Amino acid sequence: MQFSSPLNPDGRYIATVFASVVNVRSLFGLGVVNVAKLGQDFAGPVLSFQWSPSSRLLLVADAERVRVVSAVDDSFSATIRNYAAAGTKPAYVGFGASDGEICVISSFGLKFSVFSLASSKATEISSPKVFSSSG
Repeated sequence: MQFSSPLNPDGRYIATVFASVVNVRSLFGLGVVNVAKLGQDFAGPVLSFQWSPSSRLLLVADAERVRVVSAVDDSFSATIRNYAAAGTKPAYVGFGASDGEICVISSFGLKFSVFSLASSKATEISSPKVFSSSG
């Protein structure tokens, strides 16, 4: 499971995930900023819960789908379905270098996928080789 800090990267908001919603509160007064619905088909358990690099989006993943929602309003929502082989859990799900990329590493590292939220397309690399400076 991958979880980032509940605080967003710039320290202005805190997010919590419940059965079918993500609750975002301001750290200044703890007022509710946004309640983003994940949908009735989001069953959990949560495998990944992360802030985007810019603090604009939140990623929530279960075994069947990845949901990306706007943190402070309802301006953006995306769902990636069937991103892992049936009956398996991904080894990693998270944002890429930008808010517009979702990276998924399949079980046992057999496939690395990058999903573009802008184009709704995926790029897959089979049998990726991971670089390590230690050899």
